Amino acid sequence: MIRKLSTLLALMMAFSVQVSANEYTNEAYAVYVDSMEFVTSPEGERQVQLTLPNLGQEPIEALIIEIAMLDDNKQPVLAYPANAEGFNKELRAGSISAPLTFSDPLQPGTKGIHTQTIGPEYEQATIARAAVIYYRRASGEEFYISPTVMLWNHTDGTRLTPAAGGLYYPGLTQEQHDLAYSFPMGFTSESRMLYDYLAPAYGLTEGGMWVMEVGEGSLAEKLGLKAGDLVVSVDGVRLAEDMRAFELGKTKMAQGETIEYVWVRDGETMRGTIAKE
Repeated sequence: MIRKLSTLLALMMAFSVQVSANEYTNEAYAVYVDSMEFVTSPEGERQVQLTLPNLGQEPIEALIIEIAMLDDNKQPVLAYPANAEGFNKELRAGSISAPLTFSDPLQPGTKGIHTQTIGPEYEQATIARAAVIYYRRASGEEFYISPTVMLWNHTDGTRLTPAAGGLYYPGLTQEQHDLAYSFPMGFTSESRMLYDYLAPAYGLTEGGMWVMEVGEGSLAEKLGLKAGDLVVSVDGVRLAEDMRAFELGKTKMAQGETIEYVWVRDGETMRGTIAKE
């Protein structure tokens, strides 16, 4: 995976070209990884370069990309031990969690370029895979793509076609953001977006949010969560299908509702409910 990829370039270049429609052009893929290739930096570092066309109708100012490093058989190249701790580290390495911002908004009909440096722990990788999982318009509107229908592209020129054609769903409103952020659950976590091909390498069969640390006296502790748990559902919504469910659950609790959490611990499914105190 990537992001121990040494240098993370926060600003991306955009250039104006005529962008033609193809079989992936629809409202779901306003911006996606159209092509990618391995390149070498002037300093001799191995990098992967992504081309990102804006096929939508409005300027895009930022996006989030997930990248994975694979072998010749398109199996994940793991840099960490095959256990829960290693899986968490692999997620952090492969998921570019902070939005990457274009130096100037990416205008409709233009392409952006992002270049990512690959860390030495992935020197055995021969193929890189990447997908856009989130983008933000210049207007501030946010859109996420469901993990089950991401459009993945590879450095060998092949694409992983989504099973369901693609589905973007709107981000939270500012009011929802404010409510969610003002209502801490008291645990640190790593989301799983790389589950589809990374998790099987670790023997995992469920997607969700890994709990890394639980604060003493926190709502998470009172709910019963422990470090190493995998939260798979919030308020009846599977996180593998819609990662917004976690923040929306906090929003509802902030408004006085009781919310059910479902998590997995050592292969056992557990449930608990919690409300605002």
